[in-house]
Amino acid sequence: MRWTGARPPALLWGLAFRRSDVIRVGLPNTYAGRLEDGRPATFLKYTQHKNSGRKPVTVDTPVPAELLAIIKATQPTGIKTWLVGARGGAFGNQGFTDWFGAEIAKAGLPARCTPHGLRKRCLTDLAEQGRTIHEIMSVSGHVTMKEVERYTRMADRARNTRAAMAGRV
Repeated sequence: MRWTGARPPALLWGLAFRRSDVIRVGLPNTYAGRLEDGRPATFLKYTQHKNSGRKPVTVDTPVPAELLAIIKATQPTGIKTWLVGARGGAFGNQGFTDWFGAEIAKAGLPARCTPHGLRKRCLTDLAEQGRTIHEIMSVSGHVTMKEVERYTRMADRARNTRAAMAGRV
């Protein structure tokens, strides 16, 4: 794998990617657009791999500035995908999981550090920033609220507790 810095974790955390999506996206999935307030932004548009044969879900989201800076500062490795395996082609699902696990072990981190954990961290961070469940669903590609509610429950609880007790402190 040829990459510099924290690129795979940044991609997973920055856009709440599933493992099956982070290995399939790259520069061809980006385009220049404008945010609701008129500011220019780089957008990423892709159809999630999960359920793509039955009920495809397309995610069309602005790329966070911090992640965009990492992408721009990293030497390109693939033509179609940002992440490229040892053989020079795109990763398969299991190949990426195996590689990621090996990198986690090399870094001395616990095995519980997984791609899915970074996805969950992104969704939890969005909840802690006060984003609505529907806003979070549009980033993650979830089609029902049930899973997003599970991811955001603790963030909502902490925020609600602070708001409820603000007058008593």
